[in-house]
Amino acid sequence: MRARTRKTKETSGPVAFNDMVRLLKWWRCFREAEARTIKELPSFLITLLAGYAFDQRDVRASFGEAIADWFGFLARAVRQRARIAFDDFGSPPSSPGRNWEILDPVNAENNVVDKWTGVMADELAGWLEDSRDAMYEAIAAFQDDRESDGVECLLRVFGPPIRHHSEGEE
Repeated sequence: MRARTRKTKETSGPVAFNDMVRLLKWWRCFREAEARTIKELPSFLITLLAGYAFDQRDVRASFGEAIADWFGFLARAVRQRARIAFDDFGSPPSSPGRNWEILDPVNAENNVVDKWTGVMADELAGWLEDSRDAMYEAIAAFQDDRESDGVECLLRVFGPPIRHHSEGEE
């Protein structure tokens, strides 16, 4: 993950990998409060999903565009039960017959979602899809100078604390 953070620091633009990880972890805390089947979405899993999204999609010019893109990309990956593996420390082993794999890059024998059910994966995909849609609605609202509508959309993604982060200084 350090290499991904370093890579974004070497490019111009405000969006950095580690900031995107923080956004996803904030999002996770809000979503877990409404969970039906997911008891806990581990921080490590969020970091791996972020690493996968970064490797496949990079980042966009703005946080809103980047997180909306990542939500959509990850929603598809989770719905399709895409195998998520990293070659940072060597080639990951093939493991046919598993329903879904998100492999620890340091210990490729560790499938982080090994105990997940299909219902849990579907719930996560739903969270990602809902958040993608709300982010694109927020982007459109802010572009149309509908600040209040944009903030309401952000509330659906990040919860009530986002209201305080979106208030301008008087």
